[in-house]
Amino acid sequence: MKTVLMLLLAAYFSNAHADSWNESNNPANFDQHYHYAFKELPLSGSVDAAHIPWSDNYWESDLGGISLRWHTLTTAQLDPDLSDHLSVNKTPLFNYVPPTLDQLKSMSQADLTNLSPAEKYDILMGNYDYPTVYSERKRTSPDMEDWQGICHGWVPAAIQIDEPKPYTATNSDGVSIPFGSSDIKGLLSYYYGITAYDFARGWRTLVRKGNRFRELNQVDSFDPISWVNLGMNEVVYDEQGDEIGLDSLKDSTDCADSGVSAQYGSVEKCLEAYSVSGDAESLDLVSQVGDRDQSADPNAGAFFVVIANQLGLMHKAFAANLNRSGKEDQIWNQPVSGYSTTMDYDHRGANGAGNVGLTTTLTYVTEIPQNTSAVVGTPNQRFDRMVFSYELDIDASGNVTGGSWKQGTHPSFLWKHEKLPIKGYFSKVASLLQ
Repeated sequence: MKTVLMLLLAAYFSNAHADSWNESNNPANFDQHYHYAFKELPLSGSVDAAHIPWSDNYWESDLGGISLRWHTLTTAQLDPDLSDHLSVNKTPLFNYVPPTLDQLKSMSQADLTNLSPAEKYDILMGNYDYPTVYSERKRTSPDMEDWQGICHGWVPAAIQIDEPKPYTATNSDGVSIPFGSSDIKGLLSYYYGITAYDFARGWRTLVRKGNRFRELNQVDSFDPISWVNLGMNEVVYDEQGDEIGLDSLKDSTDCADSGVSAQYGSVEKCLEAYSVSGDAESLDLVSQVGDRDQSADPNAGAFFVVIANQLGLMHKAFAANLNRSGKEDQIWNQPVSGYSTTMDYDHRGANGAGNVGLTTTLTYVTEIPQNTSAVVGTPNQRFDRMVFSYELDIDASGNVTGGSWKQGTHPSFLWKHEKLPIKGYFSKVASLLQ
């Protein structure tokens, strides 16, 4: 009987890997140099103290994004966790008229302080037609859902960039603009989440010009004559995932027709007018575990490998969709800053293979009302926690190979974002990071 029992146990442990991760859940998507041996993976860890991500607002789309004159609202109205937040009269937020240069020169510092981050930045750039303000008004609407905003920009900015402090900048017309900490944070969140969103994910608008592809960066959206050449060694794909060759596009055939090219003025202008969306693979600056479209949640084993490496060994923050509302159609991106894990059971056999049950408390940074001052290290900085229970699959070599979630909520995707160069129209935001 003992021999039969041992054989059954061996069969159980040798087959304890049914929930291994697939390609979209592979922790190697985050880092090729991760550790996988369970004994090498800490059960707790956190971001080092000098790089705690900063709290800020997620700049709700139903309040106008960064065109919001947030000083005109109370702290309670700006706080998404308070009931006063629901009482905001949204109409004035979308109807104000930005000041002219003459008006700016007669405004007090208090009046200038009350302007929105979008207004302040356009003034800094000397653009009194306010392209950022009106771009935000096109993007946002008072009818949008209150959970929608630019948290996908706030999170990587908060992780990658030291918290901005208040700073007063003077533009070329002598107007001094007082930027609060949240004004600069809002601009960084907008840059990461709107202007450079496609750029960071390797998604480009590519045009054919002669025998070269060229890339029109979204980051230069207010300066459309700025072009960047793709290197000839870059592999470019179309929307179907097929490689785009220099002679594979329809534009070369169409533009060779004099009747077609004449409509554009020349063959060259015709070629420029034909554009194709494509993916420049080597330029992708965003790594992900789990599908953003929520068709497949991250494997529990991959989750533990990521948090143990990122926070336990490397002490670096990352992003996660932690849907506190429990509504699957909503995305709540948060910067993850720490974790603590307890072992519930250890069902490994003599060969080291088997299952381990874990419960992890994940600590993450949350949203706050806008602030004039920096908040890290103060009571205004906010954290929250979520608890996840799951089981790991461990092979005979002691490596984590997968896992499965217990009942309850869990993150729907994990991601991290490389630091972006601040360029194009928003390049002066870097000068505000004093």
